[in-house]
Amino acid sequence: MKAIITDLDGTLWSGILSEGGIGEFNHDYYLLLRELLKEGILVGVATKNKYSDISSTVPSLFDYFYPIVANWDPKSLSVRKIIKVWNIQPEDVLFIDDNVLEVKDVQNNFPKMITWLFDKDNIPYDVKNIRKLFLKKEINTEDKLRMESIKNGVRFNRELGSSDPEEFFKNLEAKITIRNEWTPRALELINKTNQFSINGKRMTEATFNFLQELDDTFCYTFEYADKFGSLGVIGVIIGIALGQKVRIFFFCLSCRAFGRRVEYAMLNHLQREFHLFDWEEKQTEKNQMAIDFLNNIIIPKIYHNIDNLCTK
Repeated sequence: MKAIITDLDGTLWSGILSEGGIGEFNHDYYLLLRELLKEGILVGVATKNKYSDISSTVPSLFDYFYPIVANWDPKSLSVRKIIKVWNIQPEDVLFIDDNVLEVKDVQNNFPKMITWLFDKDNIPYDVKNIRKLFLKKEINTEDKLRMESIKNGVRFNRELGSSDPEEFFKNLEAKITIRNEWTPRALELINKTNQFSINGKRMTEATFNFLQELDDTFCYTFEYADKFGSLGVIGVIIGIALGQKVRIFFFCLSCRAFGRRVEYAMLNHLQREFHLFDWEEKQTEKNQMAIDFLNNIIIPKIYHNIDNLCTK
């Protein structure tokens, strides 16, 4: 589970903003959302209100929740807008609302999304059990960067859309740091990446540790930053070199890095290191983007200056 989309009226607060005010904040629920934000969980808002009313009454919400979609459309349309901004799958999102009709609307349009009917008369129960859906052993750097990197991604796409692409990438000030290291973040990427995974395979911690002990295996991680900010470690390649034959088991890229041509830099690194290799490719319901990349590989002028491809 990667994200929460929450209602406001009757959920985050007790009142109805358009009918006289917000009433009392449901502080336990609000504190839970703030806590999850610190752990890298995305929190967005889908509400039937005027955007201007929210910004004038509770402007602090915009410091934490993103995006906030406020209109009078069916909630399912607002949810669709939010997950498009986040670029994640519906099944990675929890939708929370106190209105059973809104919940059913989202269920009908996103059957794989988990929905939660908020009970304002039993908030401690809701808070306790929502928390159980987001238990994580360890909070890493990428978790803390997630919300800010998504906001920066909107700026990235806006500027790219209004610029000449070649000039835009020349002036992006991109830096990719490549390391050969077996880290928890590498395993996390393998087990969380859906859209840009060449085969959709997952791996247990025991298998990860076993591969790490073999002499001829490698685990390259790719950390990315540009003038819009850092994305942290967003790519991983794991494989084995047996004589002249190199086999790639995993080639994964976080959805937060889409559009930045990082996949080509990853491929360039493999070509510099090994020249000849093959990979375990398999199409899934979600990885069409990765399959298209493999089937149409034409290395563009990526404008990641070779001096900025730092191998450590």
